[in-house]
Amino acid sequence: MAAPGAMLPLLAQLWELNDANAGVLLFGFFAGTSVGSLGARGSLRITVVCSCALAGTVTLLLGSALHGSAPLWPMALFGLALGICMTSISLQQSRSNAHRRIAELSRLNLVWAAGALASPVFCLHVALGFGTNHVFPAFSACFFLAAVLVLLTGRAGWQAAPTVERTGRTASLRGVLPLLCIIPLATGMESAVGGWLTTYASRSGLLLSGGVGLASLFWAGLLLCRIAYTNRRLAALVAQSLRWNSLLVAVGTAMLWIAKPTPFLFGGAFCLGWGLGSLYPVALALLLNRTEMGNLGFLIAGVGGSCLPLMTGLFSDRAGSIRAGMAFLLLPAAALAIAARIAADTLENHRVSPE
Repeated sequence: MAAPGAMLPLLAQLWELNDANAGVLLFGFFAGTSVGSLGARGSLRITVVCSCALAGTVTLLLGSALHGSAPLWPMALFGLALGICMTSISLQQSRSNAHRRIAELSRLNLVWAAGALASPVFCLHVALGFGTNHVFPAFSACFFLAAVLVLLTGRAGWQAAPTVERTGRTASLRGVLPLLCIIPLATGMESAVGGWLTTYASRSGLLLSGGVGLASLFWAGLLLCRIAYTNRRLAALVAQSLRWNSLLVAVGTAMLWIAKPTPFLFGGAFCLGWGLGSLYPVALALLLNRTEMGNLGFLIAGVGGSCLPLMTGLFSDRAGSIRAGMAFLLLPAAALAIAARIAADTLENHRVSPE
């Protein structure tokens, strides 16, 4: 998931993309992940195998298309495969750990963040050492290996879909609506910042390695936050997490936008990563505590993840400055803080158990 953003400066140069076209490419990728969330049905083990095989095939196509026009459809298919795979794994973990869902989804997203932290460094070293065309085939080998490993694990431990929703189909709209706002805003901010941060850093005067370092610090903040929230006591502080981490997102976004000194820029990236680290898994777990709603939470997560990177690119292109794109992100950051505050107040007023 982090690879397209990490490689965006290199891919934009190869395919001669302006900011608007780069935003469209990211939109196609993240829109694919959104649509893919609807494919997590039936036997989750089989969907993981098939989606990994599809991702392996598509990344081979991407590797062969590096010197042609921008491959929007293969990039969208790559996102589709990842969306199916990630949603299937999230549902599997959610169903298997219904009694400790917040801590377990934080642990799952911790593993995801570890991969996102390693991915930019991996992409940079492979691209600079062997050429950009070798990055996607390397990912392809990983996906095919994953498909084989899951296929060999057998059916033990894979949970079927619940026949009855945990709290029925009449979940309180008042309790669910703020969560349905937090989820796409959090994933959208995560995707937009992760997708554009390397490019933003390089245009702010940092070398490519410095830009990758800035992106890595963002993912490191995300990773450390999710390490912290695997602790069940901390995971139980749901209202406090929603309030303070959403505020940290707004502060980190403002720091990135106004920052000129490099330490301030790196501090903003880390604050943003830490703030976003808990918001998506906590909000998703609270939603799944009430109902799966036909994978609606995963679908809207993909909608936010696809729209905000696109809009960031469009704003940057229209204004002729990527700082304008970062200024635009102040709006969803503020909306996220408001929605999180409402969700936290609702939890406290109704004394909803986080687990």
